[in-house]
Amino acid sequence: MINALGGFARVLMAVALSVVTAQVVWADEYAIVVGSYADQGNAERARTSAETHLRQRGINAPVRLLAANGRTRVLVAATAQNRQRLLQQLRQLKYPDAWLLTLAGQARPKAEVSQTAALPTSPVPKATPVQSAAQPRPVPRAQTKKKPRPIAQPMQVDARVKGFALAADLPGSDWQRMQVSNPTTDASGDLRIILNKIVGPLQFQLHHSTLLQAGDAVQWGQAALGQIDQVATTDAGRLLDMTWQTDAGARHQWSHRIDRLSMQWHQADWSVTLGRQAVSWGSGIVFQPLDPFNPFAPTAVDRDYKNGDDLVLVERLLPNGHDLQVLHVMRRDERQQIRSGVSSTAAKWHGYLRNSEFELIVANHYDQNFVGLSVRQPVGPAVIRTDLAWREGLVSGDRWRLLGIVNADVAFPIRDRMAYVFAEYFHNDFGMQHMPTAGEALPRQLQTALLRGEVFNLMRDYLALGASYQWHPLVTQSLSVINNLSDGSALLQGQVSVDAAQNQRLQFGYIGGYADAGDEFAPLLAAISPQGEIHTQGGSDRYYLRWAWYF
Repeated sequence: MINALGGFARVLMAVALSVVTAQVVWADEYAIVVGSYADQGNAERARTSAETHLRQRGINAPVRLLAANGRTRVLVAATAQNRQRLLQQLRQLKYPDAWLLTLAGQARPKAEVSQTAALPTSPVPKATPVQSAAQPRPVPRAQTKKKPRPIAQPMQVDARVKGFALAADLPGSDWQRMQVSNPTTDASGDLRIILNKIVGPLQFQLHHSTLLQAGDAVQWGQAALGQIDQVATTDAGRLLDMTWQTDAGARHQWSHRIDRLSMQWHQADWSVTLGRQAVSWGSGIVFQPLDPFNPFAPTAVDRDYKNGDDLVLVERLLPNGHDLQVLHVMRRDERQQIRSGVSSTAAKWHGYLRNSEFELIVANHYDQNFVGLSVRQPVGPAVIRTDLAWREGLVSGDRWRLLGIVNADVAFPIRDRMAYVFAEYFHNDFGMQHMPTAGEALPRQLQTALLRGEVFNLMRDYLALGASYQWHPLVTQSLSVINNLSDGSALLQGQVSVDAAQNQRLQFGYIGGYADAGDEFAPLLAAISPQGEIHTQGGSDRYYLRWAWYF
């Protein structure tokens, strides 16, 4: 199995890297502006950074450059079907000032589909802004002097409604079959209201989530559901408790939660954020060794909004395009006391060296020292990334251990439709060299990281492979496999995504394991009855349906 997957990875990468960049037409009706720069080099760096962030979050959208009014804009391609959803996603990532352009109905310039592609500066398509969330509608310079920018802008209100359903076919030995029917079923509904308000240099953001969950996961615990529909149901450990449970029963619970509540001050090259906000570091596609701040599980389906932390973040943009960040995350211990031993303090330097991009991180996380390095290097149409995290052990005197990834991905056209492939290797030095036997305890560091939601696997070495193809402008199919290189077991995930209607998306998916008894992705031994019957946990085939409407 290992050799077969390794051969498959080599074939995928060979095909991807041998694709010659082709000429395609920029035929999108809309584009989302995520930045505007006077310096062409800074615009190129911003484009590369935007591509990285989009790929990390599974957003398949080309990023281009466009010259306009003496500056270079960084644009993310959008269509009539996905423009509102994509605009909202970009604002939640790192582009709160993103705004929407409509392109005039004339011939679009051609652009290369590659990591270095950019719209030519001439001819330039006529662009007319149709929506501006965080800045006024652009006007001619002569009018700008007569009509100054207002101090306060209107309140921006967005929303998302999400429905999620999951069915799991339990193995015959699963302990839950004695208590619940097979298959198990779960469902949830989530209404998220998003408010943004800009007053001069200040931006205020509030996200309120109303969540209704029902089914077997509520009755028997959220662990199995949490790695697929990854939503926060408690603020245990956070500085502020902003989750309220309004109703609960044996198989349902209804709660309200403030997931974002922040104020950002932005002036020239400085920015300060205070409050509950999400932070994402590193370049992992499936695994996130450089991101200990509520990373997504490898099997997470809902990646629209990462759970926020209570923090202070200071950012400084340097004249050469590099930027510095200093972050402090505040938490409470199990006694609900604010202690430095459970907080995180980190500094990150993000910069460029020739055509490479790098990040250097120094942190103290839960009283453990942490040093990280991330490097991103374009190679033809592909991008290769390396994230390395050296972390101190829980006990004083423990040796430092390495968590790291190496990945590569590439997007390319096939029959005028976009295809995307990736491969990622992950090593966790805190993982186990063999699966635990009955009664064997997990290593303390690994157990702690699992409880915090920083890692999601038990062993050391993994290979993840994935691909997606756009069969139709409204239909995309994806397939990925995570292989445990130690025992040969694998986890398969397939999904079909349909833009069902205006600003709506429907996703159908399957998650299942391929493993022998005793492997990580096989059913795990939970108990042995007095009669000698073996009871297991996990290893089920899971089928899900997700619907989201953005408005």
